[in-house]
Amino acid sequence: MRLVVLLLLFAPCAAHAFTPPVSDDAWCEDRSTDTSSIYYGSDYANGEEVYVQRSVTLPARTKLTVDGGPNGSIRVEGWDRDEILVEACIRARAKSEDAAHTRAEAVEIDTAYGIRALFPRRDRRDGETASFRVFVPRGTDLDLETSNGGIRIVEVASTIRFNTSNGGVRMINLGGDVQGSTGNGVLVIELDG
Repeated sequence: MRLVVLLLLFAPCAAHAFTPPVSDDAWCEDRSTDTSSIYYGSDYANGEEVYVQRSVTLPARTKLTVDGGPNGSIRVEGWDRDEILVEACIRARAKSEDAAHTRAEAVEIDTAYGIRALFPRRDRRDGETASFRVFVPRGTDLDLETSNGGIRIVEVASTIRFNTSNGGVRMINLGGDVQGSTGNGVLVIELDG
């Protein structure tokens, strides 16, 4: 069953090099709000999992596209700065910790025309996901898509399009023209005022 949501609420850049991985923080390792499921059916029931976080600051854009890919979540928060901050959390699992780190480091984050992860060729027993936390100027138009991952949008007033399959959607204090869909996911809308 597919749930389609339509809400009307009132109220070109080259690829950028990411900074070297920084220490993992609570957001990156917090699986309580993530719906990714890359490890279901893995032969490595007791395999090693690593988290690598990267970040980059981009110039503000009038429209931003974010592709969470398979099993990645997307969180977008509006702020008052005239720039976009992208935080990518790469999760990798493999038979050994070294192999998991190698797989995580091989994931590239492309920001040329939007935000997306480029994954290396996958082994059926290993896996990676990339989830994104993005801070944007509040008036930035958004186009968000992911599969088997959740979407969270907070404090943005613009044209917003979103789509996820098998992932929940949480919208908090949005304004503008908001349209999207989720399949097999919970929808939570919090309004202020």
